[in-house]
Amino acid sequence: MAGRIRRRDLLAGIAPACALTLAPGSALAAGAAQDRAALGGGEFRHGVASGDPLANRVILWSRVSGGPTSQAVYRWTIAEDAGFTRAVRSGPVLTGPARDWTLKVDVAGLEPGRTWWYRFESADHVSPVGRTQTLPAGPVARMGLAVCSCSNYPAGFFNAYRAMAERDDIDVVMHLGDYLYEYGADGYAGTQGRALGRVVSPAHALVTLGDYRARYAQYRRDPDLQALHARHPVIAIWDDHESANDAWRGGAENHDPDTEGDWFIRREVATRAWYEWLPVREPADRSRLAAWRSFDFGTLVTLAVVEARHVARDRQLAFDPQRLDEVQAALAEDRRTLLGAEQLGWLERTWAAARARGVTWQLLGSPVVLAPLATPDLAGGLSADEQARLPGWLRERLEGTRLGLAYNLDAWDGYPAERQRLYELMTRHTRNAVVVSGDSHTAWSIDHAAAGGPAGLVEVGVTAVTSPGFDETLGLPPGRVAPLLRAANPHVRFVDTWRKGFALLEFTPERLTARHVLLSTIARRSVEMTEAGALIVASRT
Repeated sequence: MAGRIRRRDLLAGIAPACALTLAPGSALAAGAAQDRAALGGGEFRHGVASGDPLANRVILWSRVSGGPTSQAVYRWTIAEDAGFTRAVRSGPVLTGPARDWTLKVDVAGLEPGRTWWYRFESADHVSPVGRTQTLPAGPVARMGLAVCSCSNYPAGFFNAYRAMAERDDIDVVMHLGDYLYEYGADGYAGTQGRALGRVVSPAHALVTLGDYRARYAQYRRDPDLQALHARHPVIAIWDDHESANDAWRGGAENHDPDTEGDWFIRREVATRAWYEWLPVREPADRSRLAAWRSFDFGTLVTLAVVEARHVARDRQLAFDPQRLDEVQAALAEDRRTLLGAEQLGWLERTWAAARARGVTWQLLGSPVVLAPLATPDLAGGLSADEQARLPGWLRERLEGTRLGLAYNLDAWDGYPAERQRLYELMTRHTRNAVVVSGDSHTAWSIDHAAAGGPAGLVEVGVTAVTSPGFDETLGLPPGRVAPLLRAANPHVRFVDTWRKGFALLEFTPERLTARHVLLSTIARRSVEMTEAGALIVASRT
């Protein structure tokens, strides 16, 4: 149990994380910097994590379980070695029930391009040791980035996380959203969850702050997710399921005001829990909803991560066979927004500054697919037996798949005018633009120029960590839809609609090499994998 919190302890807990600085080899390694008995008690059952690395700082995260019932102070330490004989920073961090006992520290004053080890301490426990990195400054020879999205706990084991944790060629992991899902135990993938012993908690759909916190707590007890966070810093952005399916700025498809209350309250508590449980840096000069931010990997890569749900997105349209012309006209309206003027202005300034500094690659992290994609011709491409196995709602609209309509109006295809504005910004301000995208549960390699986009622009769409792909959703054999998608979209160079995994991007000043790392199974714990869809792009200097 913690002793009484003094005013100076409270102020120290909310002061900048670099408040205490010690030289390597100091008495800090022996724990002499602060009397451990003055710390709060408790264990670190949810592991450790780091994220949002910059050249001189990084976010460290953990959570206390079984501690006092009121706020208490804990200690963090960051060192140059795993044995903590060369500790360089340490300090107190205050937490309590107001932030669900999560610990988050923005450690500043670090050297760029270095590997660091960190841990947290309570009065009676020491956390697992985590490993992290600061971003490099100046010229960089190589950068390895892993990209993932869509991790639905009941759908299967998080083998992709374990596989990333075991790799040494990854500098940073980017999670493009759907870190968790809001459905109850009888919802999306509930049958698989019961079969695998991965039933979600709470059993009902997430609505309240307590609901979202409990679901994060369940996810963060997963050993494979803990391994990922302990091994690599993560840059994360939300998509829709961190709040509710198909969220937009005024609501969500999976939100019923009559039974689930005010959407804006639900959105607020979902956002609050996300910031509590993820190692992300909160905006200093704007709303917490404005989660877009950028990261500079020296002069090699500038990464811009965009927010695509809560700030500016207009409500999604849907194709109606009786109103196709009306929907097509609405899609073409110039006023429809996904990112909005403020975020597009930020992107323009970010890219212009990167080009002025001579940065080679401009990388855009989009939670949803950017490329134009046409629906595959299922009516002409599937056999009668295959068509009979399709869900009823699709069988009723099967002839419509012959029309080449947009594949997914929740993606950028639902906002073509704003996509064109983004293309124009890329043409003016980028030299070697690359997009990574999530949400689709499909592995893609896409040439935008072949579909009328900016010259040289390529997109690597990542498959899901566990969420079902197109074939599984439609009750079709593995990979059945992929050739139909390729036929409808000649600009797609590679597509895998079935397997789970992540994407691995390696940047050098001369080229980008992107590969899809695809797992053999998520029905049991295994990191058996294969690499496919290699994409090599030479830089344009």
